[in-house]
Amino acid sequence: MDKVEINGECFTVTLTLCKNRNASARLRDGEIALSIPSRWPIHIRDRIGKSLLKRAIKSIESGKWNPEHGKSIRFLDGQTISVMGKPYTIRVSCSSRSRVTVRDGEVRIAVPEGPERDGRIASIVRREMAKAMGPDLEKRVSDFNQTHFGGRVSRIVLKDTKTRWGSCSPGGSICLNFRLLFMPSEILDYVIVHELAHTRYRGHGPRFWDLVGKVIPDHKEKRKWLRENGWRYPETPKADEERYPAILAQCIHEPDESY
Repeated sequence: MDKVEINGECFTVTLTLCKNRNASARLRDGEIALSIPSRWPIHIRDRIGKSLLKRAIKSIESGKWNPEHGKSIRFLDGQTISVMGKPYTIRVSCSSRSRVTVRDGEVRIAVPEGPERDGRIASIVRREMAKAMGPDLEKRVSDFNQTHFGGRVSRIVLKDTKTRWGSCSPGGSICLNFRLLFMPSEILDYVIVHELAHTRYRGHGPRFWDLVGKVIPDHKEKRKWLRENGWRYPETPKADEERYPAILAQCIHEPDESY
């Protein structure tokens, strides 16, 4: 294990060889944890590891990584969110039991007071927005698939994942990060196309990126945007930035091997 000093604070650097397809760096409890696929040749492991560590240090120095805060999604009373281009306003009240109604552009949530209140609100909004946007999302995936890929898509799942924007199983199950619903439509489309391309090619080789490029010619710009902005979504109202600081990322993926 190595140690690095950043902004006057000491961080431990660890490296783990894993079975994942992608390399990543995570910040947790004063540790910069690098994870590199064991199947990669040693020279690639070294190059990617150095690149990830350099980016991690730069992110901590600039304040984009915050050791004291996680990436949990929070929704606040009065907050207006844009979900696949449709505006919704969150209205929160107190109640002895949890209730929710979604109508006329409002999500009205009644939840009990307590330490788990924020988590309950976030869970309710995730569930209701996934339900409301499900048909539109399925059509979006289906249109791209029929026009460009003709792959097998068995189901589409939305999850609040912490390290990936999407995944595609060998059986055609596509999982998309819940945060994508709040991002610009062209970013959501890029991740959909990325995962549909995996129905043809499992890895991130030249044929895979050629296929993605035929549908999204500027996919490199989309990948860059995700790295720099993705974890800011859904955006916290500016009035609450001090209470809930915007976190760019607690996890970095090596862009050459993933998004």
